[in-house]
Formats: sequence, structure tokens, C-alpha cells
Amino acid sequence: MTFNSEPSPFSRLSLNSATTKKWTLAEAVDGCARAGIPTIGPWRDIVVALDTRELFLVVGGLTPGEKDGVAARQRVADRLEDLVPFAVEHGVRLVLEPLHPMYAADRALISTLGQALDLAAPYDARAVGVAVDTFHIWWDPELKAQIERAGRENRIASYQVCDFNPPIAADALLSRGMMGDGVIDFATIGTWVRDAGYTGDIEVEIFNQEIWDADGDDVLARMKDRYAELVQPFA
Repeated sequence: MTFNSEPSPFSRLSLNSATTKKWTLAEAVDGCARAGIPTIGPWRDIVVALDTRELFLVVGGLTPGEKDGVAARQRVADRLEDLVPFAVEHGVRLVLEPLHPMYAADRALISTLGQALDLAAPYDARAVGVAVDTFHIWWDPELKAQIERAGRENRIASYQVCDFNPPIAADALLSRGMMGDGVIDFATIGTWVRDAGYTGDIEVEIFNQEIWDADGDDVLARMKDRYAELVQPFA
């Protein structure tokens, strides 16, 4: 959702509304307008329906009692085969998002960008793309090659940034941090994504209780500072 198209150093910066979890959609839009952030990605808990061109897929993990990861991943491929024609018919691109391997059992059996690209390979890039989320894939020794591949195949639908903060929180979902607070090299990954030809929004998506508890305007101010220092120069 873009509501300000005036050029600025932050013209590609997008707030994922999960970062300011306590804000309503209206509050998030107002906050972005005050901060000069032109784009917002509404999280699913604050919207009912959107006229959208892309649908992100977090594909799920093992079923209760299941231990056969190979069969479970094949199930993902089978369901994707079912979904693609329906999505194309409605003008929607499916976007596969790999999640960090610690979520493989219960949230997403796609753990690497390479796995996502392999699943996307049978389909036109206009039908199936991939998401590049630094939190989930920073660790991958094949990351540079897979980002290059994603660029060649024109499949990068989104570039999302936040940091990876060890030690892992008791709730692993809340281990995301503000850029610069963790271990991720945004300069290197950002350069790879840029060189792969991606020119779209750069979205900050953070699940972190301390950030959720902070004043939203302060969070956006810090987000802009870190983006300007660590992300934008390499985008």
C-alpha cells in the first residue's frame, strides 16, 4: 500500500505492520505519513481483504506425528501444482518464502532460497516468485549463487530486512531485531540483491517484544536511521 510517491532517500522503504504490532492499520498509515515512509505492508491480522497481485506462501511444516520430510516437501510441490492455475486465472502471483531451518518442523519446510527456486522452476516467473528475507536466509553458504539465480530467473518478488539476534528468544518468532542489533551483513546481501536486478520496495518486518512495546514513532525513527546507514547505500 503506497500513499506517497514523492522521491526521497526513503522512497523504497516499506513498513511491515507487524513491526508496529500494537498499531491499527489507520495508526500505522498515519505513523508512516508522519515519518515520510511511503509504503506499508499490512499484516494479515489488520486487514480482511485486499486487491493484491501477489500472495506470499509460508508452506507449513510436518503434520502431527509426521517424520518424513521428503514426503512432506513433495506435498508442498503437489499443492503448488494445484494452486498455480487458479492463481494465474485470477491474476495473482504466488510468492514462496523460505524460513530459517529452525521453523522447518512446524512452520515452513522450505528452508533455503534454492529450495524455493526449485519449487518455482516448473512455472513461469510471472506465476511463481520468491521472497528474500534476511532473517531467514542470511546463514546460507549458497546464498550469493541463489540470489543471482533468482535474479536471472526474474523471481525476486520482495526483499525484507531485519536482523538476527542471538540468543534465540524463548518464542523463536520473536528473535528478529532492528537492523544493526544482530549478526547480519546487510551490505553484502543488499549488494547481491541489487546486482540481481531487484528495484522494488525494501520492507522492514520485525517480530520483537521490546520493539512492540516501544513507542511506534520512536520505532519508525530508529528504523529510518538504521535503513539509511545499513541498507539504503547498498540497495
